[in-house]
Amino acid sequence: MPSIYTAQTRMTSPLSQLFTFHSSLFTLHFSLFTFPIFVTAQAIIVNSFPQNNQLLPRNPNNQATFYIQGNATTYQANSALKLKVFRDGSPYTEQTLNLDPNVGNTNFNFNFQIPAELHNFRVELDYMDARGNLSTVRSADRVVAGDVIYVNGQSNNVGSAEPQDNDDFMRTYFDNSGWTSIQNTLSGKYIARMAKKIVTIHQIPIAIFNEAVGGQTLDFFIKQ
Repeated sequence: MPSIYTAQTRMTSPLSQLFTFHSSLFTLHFSLFTFPIFVTAQAIIVNSFPQNNQLLPRNPNNQATFYIQGNATTYQANSALKLKVFRDGSPYTEQTLNLDPNVGNTNFNFNFQIPAELHNFRVELDYMDARGNLSTVRSADRVVAGDVIYVNGQSNNVGSAEPQDNDDFMRTYFDNSGWTSIQNTLSGKYIARMAKKIVTIHQIPIAIFNEAVGGQTLDFFIKQ
């Protein structure tokens, strides 16, 4: 196994695309679904990759497209990058990019689609050396496609820590933990019950985002 892979990960907030983080060494532009991952000393830089537990909204064809993008700057001759996708642990699709040592700096751009269904997908980006040995550059588990529901209203939308409906395919995004189960956030009983019914009846994953402003009239919540 090559020793070149030592990953550094920077997690982000769902609202963090509104600002830029500066340091003396680099500048990162954050967004909800894209963040840089630097693997060893300028060997492979992954700029876009799914996150654990992530839900991506489906399109009219009941599919969601994920993008894996980055740059390979240091690699062996006759080596390659392999994108592997698994559906509930079984191989689903695979793509291979052969790395040309004469180029020396290769941009890569994989994309794949998954259907909106009650199945979890694992996404894995591997480096394959000249001998065929594989090393995982980056991976994400429990990736799904589905619908996103935003709930806004008065104080009863704040939610609570009381027991509520739960399902493996009910997700949300939380500042402290990234994409996670709805059970780990304060979604509230009626919001969780609504999500549970959608998952059960329509057989698709659901992501819930809720917020509240107490003591306001209906006019306050009408789109301006």
